[in-house]
Amino acid sequence: MLHFKDCAPPTQTDADKKKLVEDVKKIIPTYKKGDKDSIWKIAPNYPTAIKYAQKSVCKALRKFLVLKIPMNEIIGSVKIV
Repeated sequence: MLHFKDCAPPTQTDADKKKLVEDVKKIIPTYKKGDKDSIWKIAPNYPTAIKYAQKSVCKALRKFLVLKIPMNEIIGSVKIV
């Protein structure tokens, strides 16, 4: 879905995965998981997926750093941009 939207839908359960496929089919009605033609339709949006994935990773890392590492351990050793 990152090829089309800045989102991070859950993908842990079969229901989550089914919903994700349904959402992709709203954008590409002929989408089939693993289908070569479907992949070629999604592929042009790869740069968008990279941009959104980087944003998601940064957001998750910031949340992790704030929740798991005391601030005094971060200061001086890690630069948060």
